[in-house]
Amino acid sequence: MNRPLLLVGDLHLGRRPPGLGEVLPELGLEPRELSAVAAWEATVDWAIRREIRAVVLAGDVVEGLRDRFEAFTHLARGTKRLADAGIPLLAVAGNHDGEALPRLADRVPEVILVGRGGRWEIVPIPGRDGEPPVDLLGWSFPAPTVRNDPTEDPSFEEALDRRRESARLIGVVHGDLDAPGSRHAPLSRHRLAGASVDAWFLGHIHVPGTLDGPRPLGYLGSVGALDPGETGVHGPWELELDGGVAVRQIPLSPVRFENVEIELGDHAPAEPDALLASLEGTIRERLGPSLVTAGGHPRLLAVRLTLTGRPQARRAVDEIVRLEPLERLFPGEDPPMVISRITDRTRPAIDLEELAAATTPAGELARLLQALEHDPPRELLEAAERSIGGWKGSGWTGGEIPPPPETVELLRTAARRALLAVLDGRRDEEEP
Repeated sequence: MNRPLLLVGDLHLGRRPPGLGEVLPELGLEPRELSAVAAWEATVDWAIRREIRAVVLAGDVVEGLRDRFEAFTHLARGTKRLADAGIPLLAVAGNHDGEALPRLADRVPEVILVGRGGRWEIVPIPGRDGEPPVDLLGWSFPAPTVRNDPTEDPSFEEALDRRRESARLIGVVHGDLDAPGSRHAPLSRHRLAGASVDAWFLGHIHVPGTLDGPRPLGYLGSVGALDPGETGVHGPWELELDGGVAVRQIPLSPVRFENVEIELGDHAPAEPDALLASLEGTIRERLGPSLVTAGGHPRLLAVRLTLTGRPQARRAVDEIVRLEPLERLFPGEDPPMVISRITDRTRPAIDLEELAAATTPAGELARLLQALEHDPPRELLEAAERSIGGWKGSGWTGGEIPPPPETVELLRTAARRALLAVLDGRRDEEEP
């Protein structure tokens, strides 16, 4: 039996996903249960349960030097559990832990640091009798900033010259692929692909790549989703070397972030509670199949929702947008779900052209909304930017550079709400 390897991207021990603190007590969860530590513990559990041949960490194991003390405890505990199960742990250092990881490796002898000091190194991966030989080619950050392509270091070719002909060679490195000028080890895809290496697995970018084909080359992604921008599936990857090279991702992240867009029409529920329930059902229907995995479901699903369309139920939309995340928490199913943010991009369910022809306050707002949808008045944009630029940290000052999209969207939202408020007031006056 050829046991698989388990490849682990950016762990960042010491980090916790932000913005979820107020909903966790309602679910009986502690922040630690959604943290990088929780992702690491789940990875160790999986490796032991699957009898993995070796665990390989692709850098940024530790968030930073100040986190090394907390990280030491958890890394040491997990490494000991792996060692007791006969599973070695190999790692390269990234830009976040170029100092911290070597110090930790010196204190935890079971951690095999590969490529210490910025020199390429080939390390044999231990195996049982009958398992094919596998070597790991790796390079570690010697400092937080590296501006040269690591593959241009003479030690790269020297290491390749020492490879065992009978062994499969797997490359692991932390760096910035196809980013010349980066200060985080810019890597040339051409040089990596041209080397006599069976597969390359990279750390640094938290979005997992597409690791397919006979010679995969790409990013592993973060093991646990660390912020709302890290949407989709996250977890370590199993690498099978039976005849060819095959990888599969194991969804072990304790939290899943998603962006969902839903178009509302005439039949959207008019009551806020009913609208929220409808939105929850739609989200679960869309994401449900991808949440059922061999690694189990996440502890929490956090969704950023965008609403579009021309709903009649304007007041229901306005009310749910103003709710706090705690009021948009759905704990009843696995996994529990929170709609952490709602962006309202719906448009009034009215005929803007007809309304814009009227010489009334509503007509004036309709004409403004038309302009904002197509050709926003520059003086209005500049005035809005002066008003909101301070609190959102924008540096736009007009001129030929396009305004920030968020400024335009804020104006559109304000104009839509003002128009609806005027129309609602007019309707109230017309009622007998």
